[in-house]
Amino acid sequence: MPKNQITIRYMCRFLFGMAIALFAMSSANAKQVTIFECHLPGGKLVTVTQDGGTFTYRHGTAHGTDMTITGDAHSGNLFYWSGRYTNLEQQLRFTSGAYSYIVFSLAANANLGSGADSGIEVLKNQKIISDTTGDKDTCSPWSDLNIVNESDLPEDDASWSAM
Repeated sequence: MPKNQITIRYMCRFLFGMAIALFAMSSANAKQVTIFECHLPGGKLVTVTQDGGTFTYRHGTAHGTDMTITGDAHSGNLFYWSGRYTNLEQQLRFTSGAYSYIVFSLAANANLGSGADSGIEVLKNQKIISDTTGDKDTCSPWSDLNIVNESDLPEDDASWSAM
């Protein structure tokens, strides 16, 4: 085999290897963003983070996590729902066995005199066992929720609405 063909072959392998390394580095450096935060009684805290198409629900305190549920469009344990009541409501529902953890945010509607509201509901077999709602001092509304298209996540059934 001529020397220049060997050099081209090694260059192609080198460039292919570099492309794989750069892709791995960009995936490893993806930016995780906190899109929801809710302070609960007893010093507990719930957060939802988004890293690309992956969402993570965390429950715990400022010092540690008691429970983590991670989901994406294909995991079967994460659902998105959007609807209108007094104004636009958006929610994510994470599931783990018989339990569902719904984080929601409802925008304000000045025309109807309603304020923004957000919170978390915990259900066991569709029965509410915990319901925490609050103003912006207790639970944050969605911040940087990046769902380009509602089809990015499985659509939840309206019967799971937290409102």
